[in-house]
Amino acid sequence: MKRSISAAVVGGAALVASLTVAAPATAAAPAPDLVVTDVAWSPQAVTAGQQVTFKATIKNRGTKRTPAGVVHGVGFRTPGGATVTWADRHTRSLAPGQSVTVTANGGPAGATWTAAAGTTAITAYVDDARRIRESDERNNTRTEKVTATAGFSTTLEGYSPVVSAPAGPAATGVANLLTGDGYAACFTDGGSEVPGTEQLLGEYSAGNTEYGYAGPFAANGDVLVPASRTATRVVGAPIDLGEIERSNYGDPIYGMTCPEGSTGAFTHLHATELVSHRYALDANGNPTRLLGTHTEVLDADLDFR
Repeated sequence: MKRSISAAVVGGAALVASLTVAAPATAAAPAPDLVVTDVAWSPQAVTAGQQVTFKATIKNRGTKRTPAGVVHGVGFRTPGGATVTWADRHTRSLAPGQSVTVTANGGPAGATWTAAAGTTAITAYVDDARRIRESDERNNTRTEKVTATAGFSTTLEGYSPVVSAPAGPAATGVANLLTGDGYAACFTDGGSEVPGTEQLLGEYSAGNTEYGYAGPFAANGDVLVPASRTATRVVGAPIDLGEIERSNYGDPIYGMTCPEGSTGAFTHLHATELVSHRYALDANGNPTRLLGTHTEVLDADLDFR
C-alpha cells in the first residue's frame, strides 16, 4: 500500500512537470530601443562665455527598425533638467545596431549653449519628446561633464594690467578694476610727512568694470584683445590711482585728524585684487555682452607719492 501511494505522488509530480515544460513561452514583440553612446561638443577646449555646439551619437540596439519620417530628437540638458539646445532634424529609420550622430540645431536661445565657468554636467536625452515607442524607455540618457576655463588671466605690472587670452575669432575688450586698502598720512605745507600719522582709511578701487566706460576715467585700465589665431598677451592702459583722489571718495582729511599746520593725503594703496571683465564688442568697438570674469589675487603696494 505504501508503494502505491508513493507511485501516485511521483506520477502526479511527473505530470505537473510535463505540463510546465510544455507551456509555450511568450516572445517579446520586436521593438526599437534608442540609446546615447556618445556626447561631444565643439569647440573641444571650452572657455567661459563661449558658444558651444553639442552633438550626440544615438544607436538603435532594439530588434526592430525605428519608424521613418519621425524625428529622432535629442535634447541637451543642464542640471535641473533645463533643455538648452536640441537636435530635431534626423528622421531616417535606424536599423537594429545602426548609429547616427546628430548635431544641435535649435534651442530656447538658439542652437548653441553659452558655457558657464567651471564644470557643468550635460545630459543628452534621446527621444526626449517620446515620439518613438521603444522596448525600454529607461535608458535614453547619457551625461558628460563640460569644463569651461576662465578663458583669460590677468596680472599687474606697475599700474598696467597684462591680459593673456586664448585665440579668438573676434576682438574683445577687457575692463580692469583694482581694489585694495587705502592708506593716508598727514603732510606739512612743505610736503613733509608727519611721522607716525599714516593710517588705514578703508577699501578703495580704481579702474572700470565696463569696457570703454564713457565717464571721467574712460579707458582707465582697459585693454583691447585683438582677434587672433593664437594666444595673445597684451598690456592695458595704466590704472590711474589718482582716480581715487578725484572721484567720490572725498578728501582723506575728512577721515583723519592731523596736527595743526598739516593736512591728510593718500600715501599708498595695498592692492589685494584685480578683477577683469571681458566683453564681446560690436563693429564700433562698444561692449555688447559679458563673456567672462577673471579675478587675480594681489599683494602689492602701489605708491601715491
